Formats: sequence, C-alpha cells, structure tokens
Amino acid sequence: GNESCRTAKEKEQIFAEPIGQTEVVRSLFILWSRLDEDGSGRVDIGEFREFAQVRIRECFELAEKDVGIAALPAWLQFRSDSDMKRFIGKLCDKLVQLLLGKKSSFTIDDMMKVIWPCAQVSDLREMRKWCKEFSKAVDKKRVRTPPVLPLAEFEGLCSVFQFFDDDCSGSVQMDELISKGLIYEDQAEQYRLEWDTNGDGVLDLYEFCEMMCPVGYRAHEKSLVGSSPEGAKLVFDTKLDCWRVADGQEAGGGQGEMAATQEAAANAAAQGEKA
Repeated sequence: GNESCRTAKEKEQIFAEPIGQTEVVRSLFILWSRLDEDGSGRVDIGEFREFAQVRIRECFELAEKDVGIAALPAWLQFRSDSDMKRFIGKLCDKLVQLLLGKKSSFTIDDMMKVIWPCAQVSDLREMRKWCKEFSKAVDKKRVRTPPVLPLAEFEGLCSVFQFFDDDCSGSVQMDELISKGLIYEDQAEQYRLEWDTNGDGVLDLYEFCEMMCPVGYRAHEKSLVGSSPEGAKLVFDTKLDCWRVADGQEAGGGQGEMAATQEAAANAAAQGEKA
C-alpha cells in the first residue's frame, strides 16, 4: 500500500499506522479473495506458493513490458528463466516464514498484522468489518464471467479485420469503417470512445474483435469487456475483482445496434471477396 509514496520516510509510515486506509484494505481484500479461492477463510502453504509464484512472475513480466528490463533494478534483471524461478522461490520462502511461522496456514488477520504491526484488536475488527462490506458490494454487482469466443469464430473476426485493414498497418481508422459502411459518420466518436481502449485514435485487432464480438461472449482470454446472453455490456472491474454490468447498461442494452453493425461488417467483407 506504499507504492505511491515518494520518500523512504513516507513508505515506512504505513507500518506505524494502527489501521489501514480504506482503499488499501480494499486491495488487501481483493488479494485475499484471490488467495482463498475455496472461501475457507484460511490459506495453506501450498495455496500461497502456487499463487505467489504465478503473481510475482506476472508482475515482473508486466513491468518488463512497460518500462523495459534495463529500467528495472539490478536485482530484478534476470539473465535466464531459471534465475527468475530461484528468485521467486527464495522470496516465497521469506513470505511464508513471515506469514506462517510454525503454522500450516494463515488468515486475513495474519496479513493485517504483518502490514499494520501497530494495529490493536479494535483496529483489526474494524478492517474485518470493511472487508465484509466490500464482499457484499462485490456479491451485489458480480455477474457470471462471459465465456471466451470459440477460436474458429475469433479467427473469423480476424479475417473481417484484415478486410478493413487496407494498408495492413495492424489497425483500422474510423474513416475506413465509415467508407466501407460498417458504421455511420455520426457514430464514429461514440465507437472510438467505447472501443479504443488505449486511446491511440484507431482500433487494433483485439479492440476490433472486442467491438464485433457476438453477444454472450468475450473476444479473447485477456479481454476485459464482453456481453451477457441478453446483450448487456459487461466489464471486468479491477477494483471489485469481478465482472459486472457496465455503467448505464440495461439487461438488453445495445444488442440490436451491435447486431446491425456485425451484419454490416459481414456484408462488407463478403462484397470485398466477390470483388
């Protein structure tokens, strides 16, 4: 919870706090929810090691992708995959010792005591209360995770994308979609705001496939947007760590418009093949 702090003193301050800030406790709750998949209220050594090894590797690979390996601290610049495995193994050993000691499993209270060593019983009780409130909020908004679109259908969308990507740039401009009849000119800004997730002004392959994905699916495994069988747009909420209905959506919202867009795309691609 001290990642945003600028100085060492500010980073150390969190350990002197008797109780965590709401958002920090929320982050801990989300982490615990991922750890305690079976909802038992306890996590054993095996569960923790498996989770930690995967998550640490994911965090490292994401950092390497975002800033490049040269920008990482020297102790994180691994020369080989085996070096990374050894580092993760040693880090897991230290975390296990810190959280478990001689115990075979630990609870969210144990994690709170490590993060906030000055917390009193009343502070722990208050943070547990917040976690229950977070859990209720998640349960209220959680919807079923949309299944991944079958590979054959995803490949079909990729073929449609290639038809619109005239210059083979790996992206399509809104003007290209308008000129080929996929969307109307007055819809361009709405589609850009809704589907251009990285804000570069164009749609790449994955953004296009997400836009064209049939109702009831998400386009690919890492997609954070999909739809319900009824046509409501669904998004993965990173704060709640669950899928929920997108803001402003109703049970069948957008189904008719998206179906019309998909039909237009299929017709345009078919005409292009005939030509």
